[in-house]
Amino acid sequence: MKKTSWFVLLAICVAACSRQAASEKQPQKQKTVASAPVRSPVTGLSSAGSPDDILVTVNGDSLTRGEADAEAGYRLAPMLNQIPPDQQENALASARREVTEQFIYKTLVRQEADRRKIEASKEEEEKALADIAARLPEGVTIEDVLKNSPIGEEQMREQVRLGIRVRKLFDEVSADAGNVTESEIDDFIAAQGDKLNMPETVRARHILIATSPEDDDATREAKKKKAEETRQKLLDGADFAQLAAECSDCPSKQRGGDLGTFSKDKMVKPFSDAAFAQKVNEIGPVVETSFGYHIIQVTEHHEAGPVPREKIAEALKAQKKDRFLREWLEGLKSKAKIEYGTSESDQEGASQPSAGAPPPPEKPEK
Repeated sequence: MKKTSWFVLLAICVAACSRQAASEKQPQKQKTVASAPVRSPVTGLSSAGSPDDILVTVNGDSLTRGEADAEAGYRLAPMLNQIPPDQQENALASARREVTEQFIYKTLVRQEADRRKIEASKEEEEKALADIAARLPEGVTIEDVLKNSPIGEEQMREQVRLGIRVRKLFDEVSADAGNVTESEIDDFIAAQGDKLNMPETVRARHILIATSPEDDDATREAKKKKAEETRQKLLDGADFAQLAAECSDCPSKQRGGDLGTFSKDKMVKPFSDAAFAQKVNEIGPVVETSFGYHIIQVTEHHEAGPVPREKIAEALKAQKKDRFLREWLEGLKSKAKIEYGTSESDQEGASQPSAGAPPPPEKPEK
């Protein structure tokens, strides 16, 4: 099986959006007699075998077919109508293999966090939940997410805590892995040449008073007036982030209106033209686009030119850490006792490692 991309694995572990094996769980006996087909709770897809069949056991923690099919079903649900009916069973099998492989790595890092007694504090948990809340669509609260989670609120919180613990584990084991010398930076710059030039960019925040194609002239005029009044409040000293949270119709209101850093081609032309013409920190005039009326404040403006040396150093440090963590993970895997179930159809194309000899790490990208 193709090894899991490190960046995908990191996202899975840190976000902790998947099943966590209980640390006290004992391996179950492998079923030898097939029972009724398993049906995914989301997709309704079926697979031969019992939901109690063990797909893989990692140092005593097991993943069953039922658990894997449930998670595979959730992953396939949003795209199921794009998969031809005659290919859906294969899609489920492929998703199950992916879930199984990711379970191995997630279990290994969780077990290592347990061994090192790495915990997540209540303050860290609440901060993580606040970070999630800031990225939610308008009108959706973190309370809604926790309440409506298919795995339940407490298990959802446990997944968040696991994500914190994994991040702390990665930071601990790779603390000294990202050291970069000045010579390495010089060599990288020489090798990349003109590829290190970057376009002009700005970082900006905005407040949007949204319009609709159905708005009549009176409605649009009222919305424009609201935008002008909102801008005047800012000129009079109102807090931009607070006003964005109260008035903006853009999901960025959760971040105080912050849109991040962007180049000229990333925004609709009237917005981009205005943002790139404004002085840093000034409150610009109301700008009309197809989305509505915007009040823009540019917080940073970077001219086109070579990537700053410190940014290159940061990228090289991240690359070194990535390479180190890939190899560290494979080291955990090589020492683990990993046992697969006996169903060849579930493991077709997958590696079958035992207590040692994992597949060699992928060659790091340059």
